[in-house]
Amino acid sequence: NCTRNMSSRLSFSSAKKVEKVVVAEPPVVTDDRLDVTETIHQFFHHLDAHSPEQLADLFTEDGVCELVTLRKTCKGRSEIIDFFKGVNEKFPSALHLEGNVVIGVSGSFATNYSYWQGFSEGVLISMGRHEDFLKKEGTSWKFVSRKIVHSWRKT
Repeated sequence: NCTRNMSSRLSFSSAKKVEKVVVAEPPVVTDDRLDVTETIHQFFHHLDAHSPEQLADLFTEDGVCELVTLRKTCKGRSEIIDFFKGVNEKFPSALHLEGNVVIGVSGSFATNYSYWQGFSEGVLISMGRHEDFLKKEGTSWKFVSRKIVHSWRKT
């Protein structure tokens, strides 16, 4: 029993010793939006870690990465690897951030529209948006296409 005395403090008139508490684990729920977000964030983690092979593995075998402002389209994982090796050479200390991620999921397909920023040696050097189309392959989400649009670049 729990009663309130005149000074508004709670007092317990009876207490029971609890021998063992068993807490049931909640069921594991896979949220496709979280899995898609993980793929999106892994892209920049692999880019900034100079791991273009792992970055390319985030794409389907015939995935396309289009860099609109640069007028460059990479088709397939080997072209994606080659392009991002060059990016790593040009910007060896780059750091990228992704934000305002807006994801839509329908069955085994997903879309993303998000903003990004790129820094080199602590200075903002570019920003833009991603327009993505992803497909679920087994338990992983892969980019079918990623469109990278620069809205600003430091000149």
